[in-house]
Amino acid sequence: AYACNLYSAQLKALVSLGRLFAGVKYNPLRARVDSVKTHGDQLILGTLLFSTLLFLFPTTLLYYCVFTLVNLALVLVQMCIVTTISVIRTCPIQLITSILVR
Repeated sequence: AYACNLYSAQLKALVSLGRLFAGVKYNPLRARVDSVKTHGDQLILGTLLFSTLLFLFPTTLLYYCVFTLVNLALVLVQMCIVTTISVIRTCPIQLITSILVR
């Protein structure tokens, strides 16, 4: 959950900073993109944040992929265990062993 939240927050920040350079911003009240005039200090700060997030993006992406694969592996192991338990519960082991012992 943490890796997913970090990944989505970084993507949202990159999109927002990309809009800053284009001179537009998202207006949530009207659900559209409006134009905006930005100052030089806003662009410098946006450039610093954008470059930092852009260079950290591959690391965050790999972090997200690794933990997603670990989660998938754990779910598969859990499914195998549940399937094995259900097969053991439904299989007549006593009947099979009595037939094999004779």
